Amino acid sequence: MRRTRGFVRVASAAALLALPLAAQDRAAVDFEKSVLPILEKNCIECHRTAHVDASGKQVRPKAGLALDTKAGILAGRRKQPVLVAGDPDASELYQVITLPDDDEDRMPPKDKKAALSARDKETLKGWIAGATDVEKMFGAWEGKPSGG
Repeated sequence: MRRTRGFVRVASAAALLALPLAAQDRAAVDFEKSVLPILEKNCIECHRTAHVDASGKQVRPKAGLALDTKAGILAGRRKQPVLVAGDPDASELYQVITLPDDDEDRMPPKDKKAALSARDKETLKGWIAGATDVEKMFGAWEGKPSGG
C-alpha cells in the first residue's frame, strides 16, 4: 500500500511537470524558422502585398490577404482577422488548410498545389495554439513586401 501511494505521488508530480513543458513546446514554435518557410512555399505566391507585375499590371493579393508581411497578416482578410492567438480552430488561416481536399475553399487550392503535409499543419496549429498575443506571434519578423 505504501509503495502504491509513493508511485501515485511520483506519477502525479511527473504529470504536473509535463504540463508546463508541453505548453512551452507549443509556444516555442519560431515563426521565422518554422512557419515562414511553410508560407513561402505554399501561400505567398498568391497572397503577397499588392504590386505592379513585370507587364505593368496591378496585382492584388488573393482574397485580400497578404501573408508576406506581419502587417498584412494582422490586417487579415477583408478587415477580419485570420489569426486568434491560442485558438487554431477559430483562426481562419488554420481552418482553410484543414478543409477536405474536395472543398473549394481549401488552401492551397488543389488546382495550384497539393494540400499541406500533416507536419506543416501541426506546425501551424502549434504556432497558433501556443500564442497568447497575436502581436507577439512573429517575434522580431516584420517581413518585406514580396511583390514585383
